[in-house]
Amino acid sequence: VALRMGTMDFRKFKGCQACHQDAEGEGGFSGPQLYTAWERLQPAYIVSFITDPKAWDSNTIMPQMEMNAAAVNKLADYLRLIGGEE
Repeated sequence: VALRMGTMDFRKFKGCQACHQDAEGEGGFSGPQLYTAWERLQPAYIVSFITDPKAWDSNTIMPQMEMNAAAVNKLADYLRLIGGEE
C-alpha cells in the first residue's frame, strides 16, 4: 500500500484517527497510538485485532469494523509503513 493512500484510508475512510495517532501528535487519544505498533506487536496479532477486537479484549471500545481480509491487510501494511519497516 502506498503511504499516501494508506494515510487517507486510516484517517478519512476508516476513521481510525478519531481514536488513534498514526504520527506523533496527530490523531485521537482514546485508543493507543499506532505509529509504533509494528515495533511492539506481532503482525498476525495486528491483523487479528483489527479483524475482531472483542475476541482479544471483551471490554475494548474499538468497534467491529466489518472489513474484508484485503482491507484489514491494507491497514496492517500502512502500520508497517509508518512504523519504519519497508
